[in-house]
Amino acid sequence: MDIQTRGLRAFKMLSFDNPVSGKLYAGGDVAFLRNDPGITSVLHHEFIFYLKEMLHLLNYEVEFDPLLVNSFTFAHKVGLRLEEELELLQMEAESSRTEFLISHFKRMIPVIKAVESAKEKIKLNGHFKYLDPLKF
Repeated sequence: MDIQTRGLRAFKMLSFDNPVSGKLYAGGDVAFLRNDPGITSVLHHEFIFYLKEMLHLLNYEVEFDPLLVNSFTFAHKVGLRLEEELELLQMEAESSRTEFLISHFKRMIPVIKAVESAKEKIKLNGHFKYLDPLKF
């Protein structure tokens, strides 16, 4: 079976049994991580600005209500390394997670733009029309 789930809160696994005693499926005990959802409107607006730019550059076009978006909403889609995703999950305050993602966006957006610019320049140069832009 394919079972689809939706995470509502960040948690830490305390125990994991596969299978759970007397059951045919895995399970365990969890502890919910603390979460301070407070964030200033200025920080949230800055986050939304950079998030939209990043999603556009990654060709991930999606409509969303900025008021319903938080740091977890698109975190898996914005190019974080696995270690960075774990670091983000362990942060207890929405403001800290948002600042972390803004820093990531400010670091990555210029890099993505530079790669796209290089790809366009290579496309315009007939001598390199068969060169894969990612393998030069």
